[in-house]
Parts: sequence; C-alpha cells; structure tokens
Amino acid sequence: MLVAFTLALSIAAAGDLADPHGGDRLRPGPYLAFQPAPYDGFIRFSRYVAVRDGTRIALDIYRPTKHGALQSEKLPVVFSEDRYLRAVVAKDHLYTHLYQSPALFVLLRHGYIIATADVRGSGASFGVANGWFPPKEAQDAYDVIQWLAAQPWSTGKVGMVGRSYLGTTQYFAASQAPPALKAIIPESALFDSYDLIYPGGVFGDWWVYSWSAYVRGIDISAPLPPDWRQIVTTQRGGQIALAHVRACFEMLFCPGFQGSVAPVDEDADGQLLARAIEAHKAERSVMSMARRAIYRDSVIDGQTVHINRSPGLRLAGIAKSGVAAYHIGGWFDIDARDTLLWYRNWPNKANKVLIGPWYHDGTSNFDIAGEYLRWLDYWLKGVDNGITREPPITYFTMGAPPGQQWRTSWVWPPANQRRTRFFFERGRTGSVSSVNDGGLATRPPEGVASWDRYTVNYTTTVGIDNRWTSAVGGGLGLPPYAHMRQNDEKGLTYTTAPLAAATEITGSPIVHLWLKCSSTDVDVFAYLEEVLPDGTSRYITEGMLRGSHRALAKAPFDNLGLPYHRSFAHDIRPLVPGKVTEFRFDLQPTSILFHKGDRIRITLTGADRDTFDTPTQSPAPTISVQRGGATASYVELPVVRTHSGTLAISP
Repeated sequence: MLVAFTLALSIAAAGDLADPHGGDRLRPGPYLAFQPAPYDGFIRFSRYVAVRDGTRIALDIYRPTKHGALQSEKLPVVFSEDRYLRAVVAKDHLYTHLYQSPALFVLLRHGYIIATADVRGSGASFGVANGWFPPKEAQDAYDVIQWLAAQPWSTGKVGMVGRSYLGTTQYFAASQAPPALKAIIPESALFDSYDLIYPGGVFGDWWVYSWSAYVRGIDISAPLPPDWRQIVTTQRGGQIALAHVRACFEMLFCPGFQGSVAPVDEDADGQLLARAIEAHKAERSVMSMARRAIYRDSVIDGQTVHINRSPGLRLAGIAKSGVAAYHIGGWFDIDARDTLLWYRNWPNKANKVLIGPWYHDGTSNFDIAGEYLRWLDYWLKGVDNGITREPPITYFTMGAPPGQQWRTSWVWPPANQRRTRFFFERGRTGSVSSVNDGGLATRPPEGVASWDRYTVNYTTTVGIDNRWTSAVGGGLGLPPYAHMRQNDEKGLTYTTAPLAAATEITGSPIVHLWLKCSSTDVDVFAYLEEVLPDGTSRYITEGMLRGSHRALAKAPFDNLGLPYHRSFAHDIRPLVPGKVTEFRFDLQPTSILFHKGDRIRITLTGADRDTFDTPTQSPAPTISVQRGGATASYVELPVVRTHSGTLAISP
C-alpha cells in the first residue's frame, strides 16, 4: 500500500532511532550508536576564496570544538556548493547551511570540518550564474576543494554531501578530478539536464518557473538589517544541541527566512556583499534560458546548453577522479531515474545506491546521518566498517510487510525481475467512470484491432502537489496526488481484475502505444496507479512523451535498456494525421507490492494542466489507442518473481 510521507526531522541521539515503517532498520543505526562523538560544539569562520579567474567565492567553515575550544588535530573536510544561500541574517538569528542538513551537526560531533560555499553568482559570492550549472561552477569547486585540503587544520582529504542542486554539483566537481576529493554523497541529483526540464519533450513550466523565480529572488537578496553585525558575531559558534536542530531543520521553513545573505567576516561594512549582489542583477534567469533550450542540442550563447550542463555526459572526467560515490534518491523524486542511471554508469569501482519512499524534499524519517558517517569514515578516515563489502544497492519496497520493506541487491535491475506485458483490453471493468474503463491483462488480446477514442481534455491534472512541484516546495501543502480518481475519469483507463495474489513491481515500467491522432502533434501522459478495493486510486509513477519527439536513438550512456528519445532539432517529426504510430516511453522507476485484491491501473491523458506546458489546440486533437491486432498496445511491467519461482499475477 502506498504511504504518504510528510516532511519530518529524524536526527536522533545515538541509539534513539525512530522507524515509522514497522521496525525496519538499515545498518547505520547500530553503527552510529557505537561511534565516539568527541566534539560538542563548533565555531563558524567565513571568508572569500579567489578561484582561478579571480572571482571571489564566499566560503563558510565550521570547525568542531570540545568544551568551547578548537582542537589542534587535523580533520577531514566535508564540503558543499550551496545554491540556496550558505548563511542568512533574518530577524534576530543567523540561519546557516547547517539548518539545511542537520546531519552535518552529527558529522561535526564525530570529527569532521564542514565547509559550504555560495556558488558563483549567488549569495555573497561574486560572478554571474546564467541558468543552471554554469561550466565555471565546476572549476570553482576544484579550486575551493584544493584550497580546503591545503589548510593547516585539514588532513588533505575532502568529501562532499548535499541534496538537489547541492547533489548535482558533486558530480560536476568529481568530473574535474580534484586530487583531494575522495568521496561524495549526492542526494536527489541530476543526470541529464534535458530529461529533467523537458521530460519526453514536454516542458515542466510550473516547477521551472517557480525555481527560477525563487533563485532570482535570493540572488538579489534583501537589505541587511541594522543589527546584522551583532547577530553574526554573537552567533558565530555554539553547542551542538539536537533539540535546537529539531526546531528548524530546513532553512526554507525557518521563521523569517526572507532575510539577507550574511557577509563574510572580512566584509565589515557589507560593501563587498552589496557589490556582489549588484553584479548578480545581470544574470539571465533559469526560465528564460529553459524556454529557449527546447531541444537537447539547442545552442544559446555558443553553447549546447543541455549537453554542457548534464553531469552524466562527463563520465570520462569522473573516471579520472577515482572518487567513491554513494547515490541517494527517492521513488517519488523528479530524479528517481537519474539516481539509478548514476549507479549503472559510475565509472569508478566504489559505487553504492540507496532509494527510499521519498519525494525530492528529503529523506524524511530516516537516519541519513548514519549513512553519511559510514561512507565518510571509510573513505576519509580509513575506518574499515564493512560498508564496501555489503550489497551495493538498498531500496525500499512500498506496501511490503514490516521487516521486509528494505531490500538489498548486488545488481540493478534485481535478478528476479521479469518484464511482463499487460495488454490493453476492452471495458468495462466497473472500477472507474472513465472515458472507456478498459481492462488490463497478461493474456494477449484476441481478434482484430479495435480502438479506444479520446479527445484531449486540457483540464486534466494530477494536482499542484506532486513529484515535480515538491522540488520547489510543493503547491499548497495538500496531500500529494489527491486528485488521481478525478484525473482518471477524464482520461483513458486500463485496469486489471482484482489481483489473485500479492504482486511486486520493481523497476521501470515501459508503455508501448500504437495510436492514431487527428493532429500533427500531441502529448501523452501515462500514470501507473494502485486501486484499492474501495475504489481509491493511488499514484505510483508516471511518464510522458510528445509525439513529435517519438524517434528512438541509442543513448550515449547505459540507459538501463529503456527507450531513449534524443530530441535533437533534426529528430523532430510531426505526426501524420490518421496514421498509426508507435509511442514508446518509460515511467519513472518504482518498487511497490500490490496486495491481493488490489488492482493495477494505467491512465492515459493528453495534458497535465498544473505542471506541464501542453500547447492548446483548437479543436482539441483526438487520439485512438489500438487494442488487439498485430500492434496491440500494452504496458511492460517489471514484475518480481516470488520465492516460489512463480509470477504473482492474476491471469
């Protein structure tokens, strides 16, 4: 059964690990409990570091203390490049990067120095950041990492942690192969720029606009309050109190976050900060660049934007680094597929992945600090804690019984996965009042081809709280995907009979559609859903494809055997009205155990009004989806075999 997860802090004292999933624990719990934590506080230092082109990057350094005193021993450094302000002065408090990731407090206690930088063009850093992941940002990471390694308080070994933008910058940093960088832990991080912004060729305008507006706002930060010097000075350090960390674990949700970026220590009057912010005003917004980069090979200012800004295309540089990577993602994340692509394509031997039942906003209700510590202790301190000898893949299966939710595997996809075709059938199943209420079954359809006709309804939507909007703080804070049944009723649905046995699906579903369209282009959205015995329809995963982007190509990386749409400008082909055409595309990966008596549903629509930019045509195009015949439409589901060796699916 699908569980809705809300934002919650799970930093716990050693040995006090709460588990909301029925008692399951990963290895980090006991590991964290038995590791000494000799430090009890920290002192924050802030300064500018000049990178190779002379741009000054604002850097915060947190050094652990014992009873208020800095220790003389050299310690490894954990670094993050922050797109969302390394430190903010708001009201009477200094909110720092530590509040974005409370696990960093745990690392401080266990003998790590924390460092965080405003990326160029943001915060107190100088320079201009046009769009997302400008190429010079990776070079900046190299320079700052090597500077950190050379300091007298550093062991010379550096690791990186962080989520979302802060996760992706780790891959770019590794591609520069800085000698001091030994290990990274990217969470919810990007592999391919185009497939994130234009999945299936469809522009995710809502979340891209929201993110663009947000970063534009913080890049030209509010004026400093009159008492900012006192706030920064008096809150330079302190004790590491877990209760205090719990009070505000996400800077985005801190009271009074609409403050100003904190100047560095050397900027006594704030004039350097003012100059940096003035320079930021010349930046090109994310939204303006994204709207122009409509193809994977679109060129802006002499650069192929998506290709230059996709870390997954920098594998050769990463291979030179030898960096060890622990990739962390969530089944409901916008980067769920990316997390697995990173695992399959990582060119270095040290390679591990963790995927939980999470959205983009974090690893809620999970002891991520323990995983940080295990990985970094091994690679930065030489602690042989066994992390490299365990199965490299750990994933959560939603709906599994308590004690069986967390699974491990040596390979991906899991060895017991069998791709199984579920064919679209004629209705009615009586499970939903949709346009067709079609069936879904593993037996091949009999007879000649028949068709389900559907006129695109531009009001279809899965709501404003979903995997895409969660990347920018969500919509109105409502339960995600609260409108699936309403969406189903406006689309084409294909639903199984009640399952005769529990059925596990783990991996990436692939939709194979043969359809005719009355127009030269159309967007198709496909949703995999879990239907409970009471008729409730729950979102599991989704995928989409614009018809003109349907051409298949060989991916320039290991694409997990999934369909790859290159979407170069010359690949675009209009549909021929009335001609039967194949649409083949994958859905985001998942792992779920459907219970006996549940149903599996595929819903097809022609728009997702609140999240994606589907051009409105008048009259609205009509599509006809083929059932039966030589080109019968179906969805290929990654069904996992039971321990008895049989497929647990209804006939």
